[in-house]
Amino acid sequence: MKKELIHFVEWKKIPDERIGPVMDDLVRWGVKNIVVHPYWFREDGGVYFRKIAALLRQHGLKSTACHALWGDGNDCIIPE
Repeated sequence: MKKELIHFVEWKKIPDERIGPVMDDLVRWGVKNIVVHPYWFREDGGVYFRKIAALLRQHGLKSTACHALWGDGNDCIIPE
């Protein structure tokens, strides 16, 4: 069974206006899976995350792993 790589990008270092072009580059390089970054979960009621989710769909990318999500609703040790 062949396993696909999941690629990590330090999204907090990429300006908002460069996110789409960076995703274009990732797709061009053959990337299919990227790691969800905690930076996507800003305290804006999910506005930024919905923007990122739309860009992922638009570029045909999946986020099949997460990296150190924390905070309300994102911490793995929160019972709910």
